[in-house]
Amino acid sequence: MRDLYSSLKLRLEAIVTLVRASDFKSGGMRRKAHPAGSIPVRFRHFTSDEGDRMTQGPPVVVHFKDVPNSQKVRQSIEDRCAHFASEFQEVTRFEITLSPLGAEIEAHGHATGKHTNVATQAAGKNLRAAADQVLERIEKQLRKIHDKRIFAQRREAQRKPAKRSPAD
Repeated sequence: MRDLYSSLKLRLEAIVTLVRASDFKSGGMRRKAHPAGSIPVRFRHFTSDEGDRMTQGPPVVVHFKDVPNSQKVRQSIEDRCAHFASEFQEVTRFEITLSPLGAEIEAHGHATGKHTNVATQAAGKNLRAAADQVLERIEKQLRKIHDKRIFAQRREAQRKPAKRSPAD
């Protein structure tokens, strides 16, 4: 059975919905939409590509505004963002925008997630340099936020003296 399921490469997602169901007290008449003793569940089929989205990292959106689109730079940004996502699980989306600024390239970066909203900008002589600088700044800010969240309780515990028992 498991082989059949994997060979079809289908994923099921349960969607809890209120469907019109007979009510035991009303003698089977269909009136309002409510569950009859249990929650009715509907299933939708997804192909394996759509189902694997949940296991992939957060989406990385790269915008090239008035500069030539470079697949090497895009791939470099996506690889670094995937590395960040593995280290900082709270991040749900990365967005990098590259645009010209005089003779330089300006890069704006955003990383958003659960209790996380990081925005920064940088400039470089070419696309890759600007992207690297903005990604370094994003990493630095993410690390700072992450460390504050993780170590805040430990620092608080170190500030307060340990409670002594009355027997001491």
